[in-house]
Amino acid sequence: GVIPLSFNETGNDTVKDAPRAVAALEKGCVARDANCLYTLGLWLTAGQPPVTQNLTRARTLMHEADSLGSEKAREWLSKHPR
Repeated sequence: GVIPLSFNETGNDTVKDAPRAVAALEKGCVARDANCLYTLGLWLTAGQPPVTQNLTRARTLMHEADSLGSEKAREWLSKHPR
């Protein structure tokens, strides 16, 4: 499904109901949706409220998104080597 949120890599977009968006992203991650994994990974990297920064989980989500074919996640991983 479509997640009603907007967030870009610079973190400048506005999310109207961030807690609801995070809940939707978490559900998408459980369902192994590559876009949700990637987007929540970005939020975790930035520590975008209401999410607390967690770089370990962010990297894990990016690797999972990459394994599901996400080009954006693969690109992020190449720009953010350990």
